[in-house]
Order: sequence, then C-alpha cells, then structure tokens
Amino acid sequence: MTGTGAQDTLIKLGATVTPIIPPILTKPSISGSTFSLSFNSQNGVKYFLEFKTDLTNSGWAGLQTVTGNGNEIRLTDSSATSRTRFYRIRVE
Repeated sequence: MTGTGAQDTLIKLGATVTPIIPPILTKPSISGSTFSLSFNSQNGVKYFLEFKTDLTNSGWAGLQTVTGNGNEIRLTDSSATSRTRFYRIRVE
C-alpha cells in the first residue's frame, strides 16, 4: 500500500537499573544520650535513620536523612534518652 497505510515506528529506549544493596549496620555505640552507627553507602541512594520506642507502635519517627556517596556514613541520635529505642535504616 502506498500513501494510505500506517507506518511502523521502532523506538529504542535504554535504561540502567542499579540495585539498592541493603546497608549492613556496623559500629553501634552509645555514650550518655547519644547513639550512633555506621554503614557503607551507595552513590545517590537516600538513607533515612528512623526509630520507635515500642515495636507495637505503627509508625517510625525520622531522625536523619543523608544521600550516599560511596563511603562509610555515620549517623547519630543525640536524643536517645529512652531506656529502649529501636532503630532502622530505610533506603530509597
């Protein structure tokens, strides 16, 4: 068919997918009311330090947000005054 048929168009898309590796928490320490921990980061990945004082609570409270740079990152909670506090690192 000439002039009246639909033309097929091929569009090539490319994407790079980098998997996010869960951080391995190291060097936890507490001194007075300050708790800190370290982990190796990935470039461009956002890390959120969160806590709760009771695991039956539904939500986590945010403490700190950092963007990974490929090096070790140390996060600190300077208000760790409760007898019990649970922490997690959430990644995006």
